Amino acid sequence: MALSIDRHNSLSRLARDLWRQAQAESRRIGEMVEAVMATGISWTELGTLLDGVDDAPPPAGLVARVPSGAPSAAEKGVREDGEAALTVAKGITLQVIEPERQGWLRGYDAAQRYRERMGDLEVPYGHLEGTYPLGRWLSDQRRTLRAGQMPSERADRLEALGIVWDTADAAFAENLAAARAYFAEAGTLAAPRHATALDKPVGQWLTNIRRPGGLGKDPERAERRAAQLAAVDPDWNPAVLGWTVDWQRHYVGLAALLDDGALLTGIVPGVTYRGDDIGRWLTRQRRDFTRLNEEQQIRLATCGVQPAVRARKAPESGGAGRGGEAFTRGLAALAQYIEREQRTVIPRQHTERITINGDEHEVRLGVWVSNQKSRRNKLNGEQLALLAELGMDWA
Repeated sequence: MALSIDRHNSLSRLARDLWRQAQAESRRIGEMVEAVMATGISWTELGTLLDGVDDAPPPAGLVARVPSGAPSAAEKGVREDGEAALTVAKGITLQVIEPERQGWLRGYDAAQRYRERMGDLEVPYGHLEGTYPLGRWLSDQRRTLRAGQMPSERADRLEALGIVWDTADAAFAENLAAARAYFAEAGTLAAPRHATALDKPVGQWLTNIRRPGGLGKDPERAERRAAQLAAVDPDWNPAVLGWTVDWQRHYVGLAALLDDGALLTGIVPGVTYRGDDIGRWLTRQRRDFTRLNEEQQIRLATCGVQPAVRARKAPESGGAGRGGEAFTRGLAALAQYIEREQRTVIPRQHTERITINGDEHEVRLGVWVSNQKSRRNKLNGEQLALLAELGMDWA
């Protein structure tokens, strides 16, 4: 009787141990299956792999714990469940987990070789490192990370190599560095389109990112990038302030000349700063002072600029209507066109829309300029001077 009780207790303990081990292996299998599925394998493929698992025996330690003698049906069932769990775990490890790990290490080794040779991991998508598709592999790693399925140990190893998780952010960072270099030299990010810095076309890049959606479609990313640009130059995007990039650049040039000791009275047409004719621009600001917005007027007044006071002259006989509204509209349209387009050649068919005192006007600017040129002998001195200030060499 005592022997029967001891045997029953022993079998009960074995059954509990086997059940606990089977449960632990079941959880481990679940974790491994999740890891396997993260590689993109389908359930059908996984099932095919498991069907090929050999009926390997369970660990010797586990078998040795089974008491001698013929096992009961219950004992045999418990043992078979435990052995099945161990066999499945072994099969997944050998046929799925281990090959995937070795495949990842191949990609990592290729990335390491590229990094040692090139100094970075900016790998084109189609690049082959030897015969290994490294560019595609790195793209897969970025996708895995975005999906939240990359183990932290792998992410750390790739980051130690210098992987760029977001190539768009990397390109922005490079151009931002060029923008900082340009600002350090020019004192503004109101760069002309042809401007370069650090061998980057920073002027064109700034033009592009000022456009709607130029900072990216992701609102959070766009806000973060705008903040980075504002940290370099708070006025990096003059359009939101109500004026052009060209106006901002000339204003910065005026302030720089004054800071260098120039007198306002000495900044006349022909006085330049970094290639821009600040004197000619200043003359236009004085003349059109009332057309500027309040902030522009405040900034110019801070520099000591006041609106020009012009004496009225009687129109000369046979003149081109100097006192008339047509000449005033044409001149304003010409100034607006030149400031926007940065050129003085106007197509003959071009029409410019302008707003004067709240009223919109359409000026056939190409025809108007052609007419003023052909009638220049009939223009008075003030008219010619105003046209010359805008760059009309024939005046």
